[in-house]
Amino acid sequence: MGLLRRLAFAGYLLLLGSLVLAEPPAMPLLSSGDSLLVVSPHPDDETLCCGGYIHASVKAGVRAYVVWITSGDGYWRAAATRFKKLSPTAADYRRLGRLRMREARAAGNRLGLADGDLIFLGFPDGGIAHLFDLNYLRPYTSPYTGWSSVGYRASPVLGSPYTGMKLEAALASIIRRIKPALILIPAMEDEHPDHWGTAKFAMSAALEAGLGAAVCRWVVHGRYGWPFPMGYSPESSMGFPPVGGAHEWSRFVLAADDEEAKMEALLEYGSQVTVMRAFLTSFIRRDELFSCGSPDYLRSISRSEVSERRGSSW
Repeated sequence: MGLLRRLAFAGYLLLLGSLVLAEPPAMPLLSSGDSLLVVSPHPDDETLCCGGYIHASVKAGVRAYVVWITSGDGYWRAAATRFKKLSPTAADYRRLGRLRMREARAAGNRLGLADGDLIFLGFPDGGIAHLFDLNYLRPYTSPYTGWSSVGYRASPVLGSPYTGMKLEAALASIIRRIKPALILIPAMEDEHPDHWGTAKFAMSAALEAGLGAAVCRWVVHGRYGWPFPMGYSPESSMGFPPVGGAHEWSRFVLAADDEEAKMEALLEYGSQVTVMRAFLTSFIRRDELFSCGSPDYLRSISRSEVSERRGSSW
């Protein structure tokens, strides 16, 4: 990196640090009896983004649910480490998916969720952006598990082909059943393709469900080594993610027991903590960030804007 680029990046970090000092508005909890839905691309994302908020919501009498789009069965580093193989087999990746679902159940229980509040769809890890585009109608085949349809018995859509149409329909059905007052989804600016793909599917499904739920966004993969500082820093605040500059952020401050429950939930993800502890524990902070905008956020997005990229090259 040249000197000018380094200086520019240093200036950006200083600016980012100054932004953290500007206190964003508080993120409110829902009312007792309301329903909350967290849409998570992989097992562990729900804890990283929203574990404290989920725990506090359950304490407040909110009925909280998590739906996982994938079972995280395409992470080479986790599979190679767990099974001690440089070249994990399709069977190994499937075993990893089942393991991560068990971890997710344990994590959800730590956050106060019952097993019946945890939904695993089992669509392909690493393939969600493809499903919104080239594989909206044509089944996608996972290069990891070798599956082209949902193969986990825990999924309510077992046997569904890996197509965007089936994923969107499954999400819309869940939204209609739960009738959430609030849906927490990844921001479309999140760098991980499964995350921004999930965001697009979640918004499209919410529009299809037609219930007018509020939507707030969160970021896990925020670029430039975010969160700052990297590593366990429970007394620190979450700085604004570099990719979220266009968002107006709200901050949810965690009570001590919320932060403790979040850490306990994160540690249930042994397959992930083993290979990326510093990154994961960076999300154990005294607060969480959400971008909610206006309550009419979803209604302000036309169907064409959500779906215009289907069939295009991303």
